[in-house]
Amino acid sequence: MAIGVGSSLTLGAGLLVAAGLAINNVPLAFLTMATAKRQGVPPERRRRLSILFVVIILAGAMLGYGVIEGQSELVKLTLVALVSGFLITMVTQTMIPEAHRQSAAPSLGMFFIGGLSLFALMSLIVD
Repeated sequence: MAIGVGSSLTLGAGLLVAAGLAINNVPLAFLTMATAKRQGVPPERRRRLSILFVVIILAGAMLGYGVIEGQSELVKLTLVALVSGFLITMVTQTMIPEAHRQSAAPSLGMFFIGGLSLFALMSLIVD
């Protein structure tokens, strides 16, 4: 949905949100697949899960764009503010607990920070 909301403002904003979220979530997707493999999930089911990740992202982006396109600037900017709040909440609820416990993937937090940093850097370059 965040990608669709960003795309309704400008195509560059949508691509920027998509790139930031993709970079941010790739390590989590790999961790999910590794956990499924370790738990004995069959390869075909893991492939379907990987495809489902992509399908859900595309469906959410299209839904977000379809709902927001044609709305007033006030509605668009209000939804951008809500999406920004959601992303900040996601960061705090993911990173803070991860920092306080041992993880099977200690580099996951660094990838998360790196993705957000790259997202911020890209927003400076695009604007």
